[in-house]
Amino acid sequence: MKSTHKINGWLAAAFALFAMPAAVTSPLAAEWSCIHASGGQIEYEDRIATTDRTHLGWGLDFEQSPGLYNWVHFAIPWTHGKTARFDALQFETGSVDAYVDQVHVYNLGERVKVFSDLDWSGNLQTRALDLGDNLTFSTLGISVGIAAGVEMMDHNFVFTGACAYSE
Repeated sequence: MKSTHKINGWLAAAFALFAMPAAVTSPLAAEWSCIHASGGQIEYEDRIATTDRTHLGWGLDFEQSPGLYNWVHFAIPWTHGKTARFDALQFETGSVDAYVDQVHVYNLGERVKVFSDLDWSGNLQTRALDLGDNLTFSTLGISVGIAAGVEMMDHNFVFTGACAYSE
């Protein structure tokens, strides 16, 4: 069963997601604010091929329908007026034909940063996005554009977490 393999990988990746930043900077000077991916929202649920559970205790796990585009949205717990410098996602895809294409960062209803043509796919990974400057947020949202090609390949997506880093 795939869940045993994935859980072991997630435990290792969780360490990388939370321990690596602490090694780079002082934990007293900065902090990560994260949301568990089970809180993520799939925008177009009619575009996923998964017919059973998608929101699980450890995150999101779903099969995107071939040839379609979708969005997964994460609301990061945030304190009004706090600044962020980096965002991060932890995810994996079933093949190169299922990939993260874009990430949009929002403050309230305003899109403040766009990362496009990312083409991220493969085994469990944590990807950090540099916002360029410390941006001040009232609320912080991360929207992830995902795509599935039409090849006879695995179009599975697994998301385990989304974070923002405040200095």
